[in-house]
Order: sequence, then structure tokens, then C-alpha cells
Amino acid sequence: MLSPSPTKQPIDFTQQLLAKIEATPSLPALGKNIARVISIVSDDNKGTEELARFILSDVALTNKILHVANTPQYRTASRIPVTTISRAIYLLGFETVKAIALAMMVVENLNSRNAALVQHELLQALTASVVGREIARRTHQTESEEAAVGALFKNLGRLLAALHEPELYQQTRQTGAPSPATQLTPICNFDLITTAILVRWQIPASIINAMTKPPAGTLRPAGSVQERLQHIAAFSAELAASIFPTEQIDTAVFQQKLLLRYGGALHIDAKELQELARQARLETQAITQTITASDINNTETADAELPGDFLLPEQAAESTTTAQECYPSGKPHHAQSLLLNSLQTLSNAISAHKNAPEDMMLQFAELLQRALGLRFIVICLKDHRNHQYRASVAIGTDCARRRAGFGFPETGEQDIFHLALSRRVDIIITDATQAKVQTLLPGHYGRLTQDAKSFIILPLLQQNEPVGLIFADRALPAPEGITADEATLIRALKTQLLLGLAVHAA
Repeated sequence: MLSPSPTKQPIDFTQQLLAKIEATPSLPALGKNIARVISIVSDDNKGTEELARFILSDVALTNKILHVANTPQYRTASRIPVTTISRAIYLLGFETVKAIALAMMVVENLNSRNAALVQHELLQALTASVVGREIARRTHQTESEEAAVGALFKNLGRLLAALHEPELYQQTRQTGAPSPATQLTPICNFDLITTAILVRWQIPASIINAMTKPPAGTLRPAGSVQERLQHIAAFSAELAASIFPTEQIDTAVFQQKLLLRYGGALHIDAKELQELARQARLETQAITQTITASDINNTETADAELPGDFLLPEQAAESTTTAQECYPSGKPHHAQSLLLNSLQTLSNAISAHKNAPEDMMLQFAELLQRALGLRFIVICLKDHRNHQYRASVAIGTDCARRRAGFGFPETGEQDIFHLALSRRVDIIITDATQAKVQTLLPGHYGRLTQDAKSFIILPLLQQNEPVGLIFADRALPAPEGITADEATLIRALKTQLLLGLAVHAA
């Protein structure tokens, strides 16, 4: 802990702690990723695709999102397993997936001796995010995403203090508790730390301004969107503290005070507040089943512990495919079973939801990637006007760069892409380093995927005419190849995709 110097005045450690936090090596990269997720706007047609791509770039995050989507709290009545991120986003909701992703990014960058304290702050942050989102939704406000993110980060300063200076964190929270060294109360402005870090992360001003405390006393309805976000963030954080308190409190009395202060401003009554608290508790518990103590890199045993009821559940999310279940190439041993499940998933999604073409292609790409352990997938469709094949959807490693450059003319040299299209055949290359394969690779392939050691090319045909092409690769050779049964299921998946595209076009 930071060493206090003798003085007759309370000691303000805010700046010292802020300097220590900002010196954390992982902070800049973390801030960059958080800013990227926040920048994804849900009302944009490509919002789901962009968020799905970001999540799919992180295997651990992908598995945790899928784990949440398959909990009883969210699983649909049909009990069909959720196997793709795009489906998980549809089921959980954009704001929920974003909140989980943001929380997981923070957790994965933690390295603490005090997991219990950090976990509790994370638990309250997620609860506040659920409350903020629901308040905005129930009152038909358009800023539900900003409300959820603002509420999520409202206690960021406390979380970082618990991580870096647990003794200072506890002493500051326990107002009036003297420091053993000085018999004086240390001071730390958690709100100032929150604002400073969010500014450093270049978070939008509307969210940073939402961290400002509303005036004391009973609040009136907000006169602006910014003032409303401040009310929501403050109320959400306080309600979360009553749902998962750090000490024994009279919850009914505490929430009655919240109602007197915020009820008129947010247009909620006692019944609605109780329902908000109930729903937030259930949803947060479902989410936190995937965020455990093992996700925080403990360097030592925790110095301080909270009662067991306040800790995140000790239930690790199971990976859908572990390294031991895969060939060295990354292809799962049970690829046939995964492909069969994928076929059912895609068929149900297409028939039930009539997704937009981009959503269907994204879901197809996710299913194929997970079933075959692929690194990068791009789906190109024919641009009849320009006589080219252009990338429409891509997921996987370095997908933004590769998608931007992945395109080729409708007619051209007899390279392996045009051979697949002209001969209407699927091509499986188990070792792309062979000389005879290298001579057939087009120039753009070398620029974009020169390190690929195996790949798959699947032409898309309608009435036996090429309308598109799927390319997918791996970083390692795949001598195990594709079995006849797996090939049949892959063709069936293509048929389902083409059916979905045709239905939408009609």
C-alpha cells in the first residue's frame, strides 16, 4: 500500500493511486479495445456483424458468451443449443453482449492478490449495467446502450482501487475508519479516477459526463439526455449496491430512499423498482456464471475475503472444443457431429427468423469455423455490374484487412479460385506448401493469406451457375483432410445458405 506521511489533515491518495493505475502496462491496450466495442452502434445494419467479428477474434470470450446464451435464464423454449455468436447476440440482446464483452476485457487484464474485492465490484458493475439498460428500455428511451455502458463504468474507480490498493479501497469505503498508521481517515476520490481513466481511453464524452453526480436531494425529471444519463448511472450503481451489498443493510429502507430520490426523475414506482431489482439479480447471476475467480490472475492468496454469498459463482465456462479434442491443425475430432448440429441450427434460424443476407452469411461462417477449426473465412458474392467477386462477410484472424483486399475478377487466369468456380467443385487443400498448389494460387491470395498452410474453397451455385465463393484457411497443414460424411454435411450447409439467400431475394 502507498505509505501515508504523518499529518493532521486527512490524506488524499487520489493522484498517487491514479498515477499507479495509469502506469499499468495493459491499460492502453485495454482502453483501445474497450473504445472499439463502445463505438459499435446497434442501430447500424452492420452492428451485429461487427460485434460478432470482435468477439470471435477472442476464443475465450466467444466461449463465455455462448455459455451465457445457453444458461436456463436465456435458453429458448425449444431448448435448441446456441452455437453461434450472431445467434447469441439475437437471443441475449446487443447491450447485454456488449456489457459482458466489456466486463470480460477488464477481468482478463486483472492481476490481483484481492480477487474477492475485485469480483464484488465487477458483480455490482454488471448489475448496474442491467438496471441502466432496463430503465432506458422501459421508458422507451433511445439511449439504452449509453445508459448500460455508463452504469457499467460508474464504479470503475472503485474497481481499480480494489485491484491496486485494497487497504486504501476498504478504508475509504468505511467512512470514519482510521488508518492504523496515522489514526486519520485516508481519502481517495473514486469518481475522479473513473473520469480520468475513461478520458485516457477516449470514451465518448456523453458516457464520461454521465459519471457526474446528480445534485443532492429529490431529483426532478431530466431536462436533457445528458442529465438523464447521469440520473440513470447514479441510480443504477446505488440500486446494484443494495442488491449485492458488502455489509448487512435494511434493503427495504435503502430502496425506499432510492425511490424518494430518483422515483420522480426516472418515472418508476415501488413495484417497478422491486421488479428491476429482481430481474437484475437473476440476469447478473446468469451472466456471472461465466466470470469466475479463475479468470483473475491471482499472484497470491487474497488478503481480504467477502462472505461466500457475495462472490461470483465458482463455475468455470466450458470450452466447446479443447485442444485435446482437436488435430494439430485445429480441426475438432468430432467435426461431423458439429457439422450436423450446425446444419440444424442454420436451418432453424433461416426458417424462423428470415435473417438479412449478411446475418445468414455471418452465421454460416461462424458455424463452419467452429465445426472445422478454421482460422479465417470469407464469403464472396458476384457483383454482376462490375463482373467481380467481392467479399461480403469475413470472420477470423486479421479479417478486416483481408476482407478489404479479398476480391477477384469474374473471369481470369486458371488459378485455383477460377477452377473451383468453372468446374463447380469444392476444393480441399491439406498442404498449401506443395509446389503444384503454389503454382495455382492467384496473386491476391499470396498478399492476403501467404502464411496459410491449408485451405478450403467452396463455390456457391444457383441453378448450377456460380454466384459466390467461400474461402477458409488454417495456419497449419491438415493431413486428416475431410471425410466423405463431413463433405456431405458441408454441401448441405451450403444448400441451406443458398436457400436462405434465395428466399430473401424473392
